[in-house]
Amino acid sequence: MTTILCALPEDTYQRMRMPEFEAELRGMGSVIFCRQPRELSEAEYSALWEESDAVITGWGFRPPSVETLQRADRLKIICHTAGSVRGIPRYAIEKGIIVTSARAAIARTVAEFCLLNAMILLRRYLVYTDTNPARAGFYQAAGERVFSETLYGKTVGLIGFGFVGRYFRELLRPFGCPTLVYDPYMSDEEAARQEVEKTDLHTLLQRSRIVSLHAPDIPETRGMIGAAELAMIPDGAIFLNSARGRLVDTEALTQEMQTGRLFAALDVTDPEPLPPDHPLRNLPNVLWTPHIAGPTTDELPQMTRMALDDLARLLRGEKPLYPITLEAYDRMSF
Repeated sequence: MTTILCALPEDTYQRMRMPEFEAELRGMGSVIFCRQPRELSEAEYSALWEESDAVITGWGFRPPSVETLQRADRLKIICHTAGSVRGIPRYAIEKGIIVTSARAAIARTVAEFCLLNAMILLRRYLVYTDTNPARAGFYQAAGERVFSETLYGKTVGLIGFGFVGRYFRELLRPFGCPTLVYDPYMSDEEAARQEVEKTDLHTLLQRSRIVSLHAPDIPETRGMIGAAELAMIPDGAIFLNSARGRLVDTEALTQEMQTGRLFAALDVTDPEPLPPDHPLRNLPNVLWTPHIAGPTTDELPQMTRMALDDLARLLRGEKPLYPITLEAYDRMSF
């Protein structure tokens, strides 16, 4: 019989609605629940992995060591109920263990969030919901109507074209937005299929009315948006960051936003969370949120569903739908 280790901490187990799927999971094999993994010794925790054919992981799980994976000769698949799998040693994929991710479910809710924020800032909606006089004064001159804009026809620049960037591009289609993409890994053929214009970073920044950051947090991208890059963005443009805070020089961003030249929606920052007295929290041209872009609460079961479906496919002798390759692993955010 197949042995399945459910290595989700108690809070993650509940958050991912695992109790709703428990009967289905038990129907796939003999299930070992490990809801307090950090209370086990290394030997005890390692033994659970070594006797398992499959493992379910998620936010806050205790990663196995490379040594544990070396001894886990029965292990065929690790199904991650969250996005990035960088917590799982790369060796797992090198060994031939299939590692899957539910990042596609997260991506569509983040893309939706980006669309929402772009429209809020274009319409200057904040002035109607915030009683702060500073915000009202920034948006509305005495005796004049608030200037508002439509999304239709605006040029959008996507920095990174992974799952989130692709979903966002699809949401933009009905608005007829010319879409520029900077992604070193995207081929010309893929750009043509997606009906986007592949370009370099500086050209994208200079031509875009909305700049949306979707690059991974890896050593090559950290600090990729600094003072020089921000200065290239046209006056009145919108800067969206729902990716990772470390991609942007926070001091440079703060200084740029304090000029009032740009608008920004920041769901991620460096540091995270921002200190309570940080200027970015209170600037009238900044919409700040505490890393809530995705997933939404009602999307969590879909993430568990994806993990269990991939597990079921493997047990039926089929290929999982959402495996992570070594190349994708290396380009995934920490």
